[in-house]
Amino acid sequence: MHNTFRQRQWNLEHDTTNDVQRKFLRGSKQLLRRVGTGYNTSRGVVTPGVKYVLGCLLVAILSACAALKEPPGGARVAPISAEPSQVLALVRSLPPSPSEADLTRQLPAIMQEIARSPARDADIVRDAVVLLALQPAVVEALSQNYERLPLLRYGERLLVIQIAGALRRPDATGFLEEVIWKPLPPLVRMREGLSEREQEEIVQVKAVHGLAYLRTSSAAERTIRVILEHESEHVRREAIDAYLWNHGDTPEAARRLKALIPARYHAFVGMPRYVRGVDAAEFDRQTAARRKLLREVKP
Repeated sequence: MHNTFRQRQWNLEHDTTNDVQRKFLRGSKQLLRRVGTGYNTSRGVVTPGVKYVLGCLLVAILSACAALKEPPGGARVAPISAEPSQVLALVRSLPPSPSEADLTRQLPAIMQEIARSPARDADIVRDAVVLLALQPAVVEALSQNYERLPLLRYGERLLVIQIAGALRRPDATGFLEEVIWKPLPPLVRMREGLSEREQEEIVQVKAVHGLAYLRTSSAAERTIRVILEHESEHVRREAIDAYLWNHGDTPEAARRLKALIPARYHAFVGMPRYVRGVDAAEFDRQTAARRKLLREVKP
């Protein structure tokens, strides 16, 4: 996970991403500009701006607000509020050692408050999620909330997954993998908007991010399995990036990963990242070289 959940580099979008990623990017720009999370609009990249928890949850919200379709009249994730966040107070108001049933009832209100929290309250949101992670039954309660959500409530589904990843609890592995390995619907080309399959791919990518962020040896092995076996090319490529970021983007991690994955994916190992302090001209040179390489390896 990144400080903004995905320290994402999108300069290669026209050469290395599919329609899902391009449409998701357009929505990302709109909300990230709105909340000030360090989004560099001149270069189309997400750089570290706020701490991980708020960033990851806001990425979930942008998916709902800008990239994903919701059913007419369906419930939506709450809009960003100008008022101070009350999420920490909500979490502190939980009864001592709340049961799974108690948490299942309270979580929708907590999630809505997280969703509406302004960027300036990043520390409050972070502290609330840290407290939430101490509740023994929280992962199962999140899972129960997720199962109750209608399929088309993509924004709320993403929000649950993002919270589960932010908790950084190994017992969330089962829930995240259940999302990751759910069979995808057939691909149907859409004249506009996203197909059901593309929307489900975005959901599964978010679960992969959460899995990799656990940063355990088991999570690393499971992330590699996604790279090797997942039915979606998009999810596989995002798993490569998640694995590397959570191993520090080191040359050792890149070599280790290349030894485990098919050669056709090697070009996606070590994609350039734009972070604070990087020389813009050098970054442009790296992305141009990577575009050329990816064009050469395309079937």
